[in-house]
Amino acid sequence: MPNTTDSPADLRFPEPGQTREYPVAGPAGRLQVALSMPREALRGLLLVAHPHPLFGGTMDNKVTHTLARAAAAVGYAALRFNFRGVGDSEGVHDEGRGETDDAVLLARRLSALAPTLPLAFAGFSFGGFVLLRAAVEVGEVDVLTVAPPLRKYVSLPPPPRPRGRWWVLHGTADEVVDYEETRDALAAYAPPPRLIPVSGVGHFFHGELSVVQRTVGDFLA
Repeated sequence: MPNTTDSPADLRFPEPGQTREYPVAGPAGRLQVALSMPREALRGLLLVAHPHPLFGGTMDNKVTHTLARAAAAVGYAALRFNFRGVGDSEGVHDEGRGETDDAVLLARRLSALAPTLPLAFAGFSFGGFVLLRAAVEVGEVDVLTVAPPLRKYVSLPPPPRPRGRWWVLHGTADEVVDYEETRDALAAYAPPPRLIPVSGVGHFFHGELSVVQRTVGDFLA
């Protein structure tokens, strides 16, 4: 179990190899975050976002958790957070608008802990959509999205292309976010992101989380 603190202004790095939960003051109230540290030397920062909260998504989703663990394994501190209205995060679902504001705030808070280190984003499903929107405001940041719904389950237009590297990991048998729809939507971006199809794999990567882990390692290498 991660350690916790009740101070909303006390975001700081835990001890190496540890995960600590913090309440962070956000635009719509308190946000529940979990910050995980690598065991070895810190060499980068990763903001991780979870799938759609109205369909059971939380920061403890197994794909989201795998993104954070894989980042820590290659020297990155990983910050996961619950979207508005999920777990101990206050507020209500805002269809990606307020969630983008929260992600931008947390990205800046995380980066302030180690301003000289690179910052990257990794989001699963709806979380990927949110982080693509946030990346435009944060600046040149690399973004890894896993099965992002660029047209489905979102009322906002497709996000602009991030200025940094953009990779998309997507199962070809995704039963939630259609792979071919994503492939076609990505073709409209210039330049298009790097699309990594995973043959026969569904939305939640059942039995294939090692693919997510390897992709994170390659992305952050």
